[in-house]
Amino acid sequence: MSQLVSPAVHAPQRGLRRWGNAASVLIALCALADIAGVWAAWRAHLDGTEAALNLAGTVNWIFYLLCVPAVGTFLVWFWLARADAERRSAAHRHRRGRGWVLGAWFCPVVNLWYPHTIMADIWLADPARSKRPVDWWWGLFLGSLLVDRYAIRAELGNAAAHGFTAALKKGTLAAVLFTGAAVLIIHIIHRIGESPASRDHEAGPLAEV
Repeated sequence: MSQLVSPAVHAPQRGLRRWGNAASVLIALCALADIAGVWAAWRAHLDGTEAALNLAGTVNWIFYLLCVPAVGTFLVWFWLARADAERRSAAHRHRRGRGWVLGAWFCPVVNLWYPHTIMADIWLADPARSKRPVDWWWGLFLGSLLVDRYAIRAELGNAAAHGFTAALKKGTLAAVLFTGAAVLIIHIIHRIGESPASRDHEAGPLAEV
């Protein structure tokens, strides 16, 4: 159900840009680790040596270890960005309540579109923006998850070399999609952090001197 959020007065979100910068760095590292993981997996498949297999396993672990702080940092930024958007444009309509900012990611089924809806509402708090970057980000992100979690697992169930090669090809596609999504979300984070109101809040009282 659509909801018009009350324009309550919140304390300035001084950490918005700091959390955004931290999330951007960690997301970029995740994308690099994902690409490195695909390269290591291809090398292990083609070489078949124990060293290559160990490298692939190590890179894979690095990717997942980076994802933990990246997800946590992004969610903190997402919460702050929503609060900032509510404050900057009191008349702007947010279709989901504040609790969904975090809950949308973990609730089955609705997590396929609620995060996109919330991000789009944050992004469009500036009416001069086009929703296209948010649409592309979410499409690429969902595409990477679909290929990685379902198509690859189905292929890995086939022990034949052909099945594993097909899985690696899909893994490469998933990495490309994930990297594209990472580039776009970093762009979105940067643009939201660079909004005039956000800069004023970061500067604090000194901005008025």
